[in-house]
Amino acid sequence: MIYCLYKITNNINGMVYVGQTCNVVRRFHRYNVLAARHAKSTMPIVRAICKYGIKRFTFSKLKKFSSRKLVSAAERKAIKYWRSRGLSYNAADGGLGGSYKGHCGHRQKHLTKQWRLNISKGCSGIKHPWSNEAKLRNKGRGKGRKLRVQHRRNISKALRIRWKLFGVVGFGR
Repeated sequence: MIYCLYKITNNINGMVYVGQTCNVVRRFHRYNVLAARHAKSTMPIVRAICKYGIKRFTFSKLKKFSSRKLVSAAERKAIKYWRSRGLSYNAADGGLGGSYKGHCGHRQKHLTKQWRLNISKGCSGIKHPWSNEAKLRNKGRGKGRKLRVQHRRNISKALRIRWKLFGVVGFGR
């Protein structure tokens, strides 16, 4: 299998994201989809694509490799190079363990204070559906006013007619 080291460059501020893949076209499409769906993503590159737009980024192949070990080593080296210049969107060191855990994960040590502040601001105010506040808001839902007896009979009668029309067995009288 052929592995490829790629670089995504922001044409506005010169910042770079370095990654590895076996299928460059699929990976580029993935970033487009992520940016379109996840404006509040914790991945710095996805947030940047949302902010500036995909047309302001250049996607380029750096080099092809024959093994995953070689491409991982090259990726770590490239990330270290760009990070030392303060121009890296990469939050992780690279290589095989390159998944980004977000602002609450163990890879947070690589983020600058400004990045942490920006991520915190971006995620503040998000309402979680399992919070007590949301539960209290939804407490009375689905418990509307009680129907009168005549209204319930009319609904029942309409359903019986519908069930007879569509041949549902076991319903109706």
